[in-house]
Amino acid sequence: MILFFLIKTTITFCSEKEIDSLLNLLETENHDTDKVKLYTTLSWKYQNTNPDSAKSYAMRAVILAEKIDFKHG
Repeated sequence: MILFFLIKTTITFCSEKEIDSLLNLLETENHDTDKVKLYTTLSWKYQNTNPDSAKSYAMRAVILAEKIDFKHG
């Protein structure tokens, strides 16, 4: 049980660091296509821990992608 808690805490901490890094990149990014990708990645990172944030970032990605006619793939 303690081992599970330690592993979960470590994973959560790593995820928070990743999210912080992505948010910092988002603030400085000038290219809209890269912003769409960052919003999408943030949405995936938040899906299990904060579904409301995940939905918010996913919607931002969709809105911006439609605005710039960005078609991934």
